[in-house]
Amino acid sequence: MFDYSKCMNRMIFCIDLCAFFASCACVMRGLDPLKVKLAVVGDVNRKGSIVLACTPELKKLGISTATRLYEIPKDPSIIIVNATMGRFVEISNQITEIYTKYVALEDLHVFSIDECFLDMEQTAHLFGRDPIVIAERIQKEIYDTTGITASIGIGPNLFLSKVALDVESKHSRSRIVLWTYEDVPKKLWNIKPLKDVCGIGSATQDALHGMGLFSLQDVANTPKERLIKRFGKVKGEELHRFSFGIDESRIANKYIPKSTSITKGQILLEDCYSLNKLKLLILEQIEETCFRLRSMDKCCRTVELAIGYSKYIGGGFKRAITLDQPTCLTEDVYEASLQLLRRFHSGHPVRQIHITLKNLTRDDAIQMSLFEDTSRKDTQRKLAKTMDSIRNRYGKNSIMRGISYIQGATQRERNNKIGGHKA
Repeated sequence: MFDYSKCMNRMIFCIDLCAFFASCACVMRGLDPLKVKLAVVGDVNRKGSIVLACTPELKKLGISTATRLYEIPKDPSIIIVNATMGRFVEISNQITEIYTKYVALEDLHVFSIDECFLDMEQTAHLFGRDPIVIAERIQKEIYDTTGITASIGIGPNLFLSKVALDVESKHSRSRIVLWTYEDVPKKLWNIKPLKDVCGIGSATQDALHGMGLFSLQDVANTPKERLIKRFGKVKGEELHRFSFGIDESRIANKYIPKSTSITKGQILLEDCYSLNKLKLLILEQIEETCFRLRSMDKCCRTVELAIGYSKYIGGGFKRAITLDQPTCLTEDVYEASLQLLRRFHSGHPVRQIHITLKNLTRDDAIQMSLFEDTSRKDTQRKLAKTMDSIRNRYGKNSIMRGISYIQGATQRERNNKIGGHKA
């Protein structure tokens, strides 16, 4: 075992807002999120719309975020509502303001719209020092202000607080649980399956199983060198530390956003059989990612296209191509994507499309090429940025490509959404 006296021992809260979208929808309607069966979907008028969130009572019927609208049982007790993302964001911002009463901004990391980390080490003495009492106070203030129930995992570091939340807090009556290093052998080591531990996905779990490791106790008893040999130095050492509940990272220096890539993904409401329609949807996604790229004054050197096929077929592909010169132009990225599509697409019906722009550089760092008409590229960049300024001022739908008005296009509708859902 490690000498935990030399390890980080702070007061870290990991807070999750229970079934956040569904809870917001219930509160807005004067309903109790813990008692009703309610599902929030992207669009109640589209039977293929995905369930974004559902209340605990509905989850008991097997409904999850992977469920489609048409798969929800026809039951009069089940309430189905549209997502109102604008209001959900407002409620999330209200709750974030509550957090700032307890910690400084540098000790707060908003992990997602419904989950965050608080490092209470510097401010706990202002609220009585007892972590359970402080957590109860925050939980009560969130509920009294918004009607949303929060689960809180408390630990000596980021990793253990997150695991405490996921494994125990969300399922306890009080929804508040404190883990210490003493809990590592009796709690952390007994978690199964391994993918229930944050930082261990299905692929890592399968790799560990292939090594004969089925619990974090097994990982802890494995020589670090063996883990490094299988997973590489960074991942191998991380797995070794996590198996003992150790995480020396700090909110202030670990969770700094890194703009190393830009990704845009879309799950289609129905399978796409037409190659021309698929090209149209890819072009629309590239239009949006390049708009974001230029707003950051960046160019990309690598273009990655990922295609997921119909669930009845499964599989897909993810491939990347490196450009001769960095670019921020839709036309260049689209041509690169078409090369990947022509080479790797099997022709099966498509359900998911993802575009990722990688190896970002400053747009003023582009080198001149002897084999390219740089004056034409400069003109295209200026035109693109002029169009961007019009979109920023008058809205994304104010100026668009003609293809976005033909049947099968989705960009005009998506431009009116927040996070891909109705505002």
